[in-house]
Amino acid sequence: MFWESFNVEEQLHIERFYSFFEAHYDALFRFSGESHYFWECVYVKEGEICVSADERIYDLTAGEIIIHKPLEFHKFHINSETGAHLIVFSFSLDGIFSDYLRNKIIKLSEDEKHILNLLLNYVRTHKNPHANNPEDFLEYDSRYPEYMQIVRSYIYILLLSLTSNN
Repeated sequence: MFWESFNVEEQLHIERFYSFFEAHYDALFRFSGESHYFWECVYVKEGEICVSADERIYDLTAGEIIIHKPLEFHKFHINSETGAHLIVFSFSLDGIFSDYLRNKIIKLSEDEKHILNLLLNYVRTHKNPHANNPEDFLEYDSRYPEYMQIVRSYIYILLLSLTSNN
């Protein structure tokens, strides 16, 4: 029997993670800003924030994600009286689809929220119980050597879904 093979052309490639955490910020919180050589996603799980990215200003509500490109100066402050629950992750990224993600604010679909929830359930289950910062998901339990590759796979699924559905 003849088997035909099919090449997998990688549209996105992540080689490194720099941060991955979730946090609740009080109503008066202001992040004064930063710029760095890697990509960063900020997802608003609950609440509202006002984000500036270079000269652009956005109001984000629950269910929205902003994708900051490398060297983009970004800062935010909380826009809701009850504060905001954010999920933040940063990473190296290249590939043909990375240009599509520049300067994006995207409202996640229910499927994309489900992908993110699967990722969060995984990292919460496998995080290092002795981590210095319990919100930091990059400090994983060493009993799971596959951890970073699984995290990367979930983020690939999320980012690829964002490029194909928006």
